[in-house]
Amino acid sequence: RSTWPRLRIDQIMGFAWKILFGLGLFNIFLVAVEFMVAVELGHTKDDGSLTTEYMLIMAAVNWMVTIIAFVILANFVGKKKYHRPEPIASPLANMGIGGD
Repeated sequence: RSTWPRLRIDQIMGFAWKILFGLGLFNIFLVAVEFMVAVELGHTKDDGSLTTEYMLIMAAVNWMVTIIAFVILANFVGKKKYHRPEPIASPLANMGIGGD
């Protein structure tokens, strides 16, 4: 039987401030740059809105950035693998055994 992970409010707020706030600011910056590029390349209609083709390009770019951010976040926050140390043979371990 499994349960939902239990998170305290300070853990949620820490995640929001440390990760989500920065990602939100980056997303706003990315969309602003994409819009400026669209205006410079002439992908706007007469009323100033973007063309459907360019909006699909923007969506593809935003999805790629989202996937990359999730991969980086998963590697950063994910559980680290525990490497068991290799035992080292000690000369004292078999001191009384064997014929010297």
